[in-house]
Amino acid sequence: MRSISRAILLACLLIVPLCAGAQALLDELVAAVANDRADEVRSLLARGLDPNSVDSHGNPLLLIASGNGSAATVDALLAAKAKVDVANAYNDTPMLVASIKGYTDVVRRLRAAGASLDPPGWTPLIPNTRWADPKDARVPSIPR
Repeated sequence: MRSISRAILLACLLIVPLCAGAQALLDELVAAVANDRADEVRSLLARGLDPNSVDSHGNPLLLIASGNGSAATVDALLAAKAKVDVANAYNDTPMLVASIKGYTDVVRRLRAAGASLDPPGWTPLIPNTRWADPKDARVPSIPR
């Protein structure tokens, strides 16, 4: 019985630091995505981190990069097979946030990767109808 208890204790002592290390790497990845450090993102993804991870608020990495207009980081995440139509708890998608903010380079990249123009909730086409005067629209027509 004692040897089993010791084995369990030893296993727990070995696992806790591994979990802390994994969380630190995830935190590094989230920071790299949020700050458009595409080379660092690629490096961390090459170490086996999941491109479909989320930050502490539940926002997927591709949504964060798209919302920041970080085209190089979007490319890195898409190359690592990030899900292009991933959404947060509010059904915000990368295509939606990029189009609302007027990041046409990101919109084109997401569309080329197969992003939907008709996800649940608001569609990415809404920003095109949002302004009273069409010349005020920041986002050109989204390629179909």
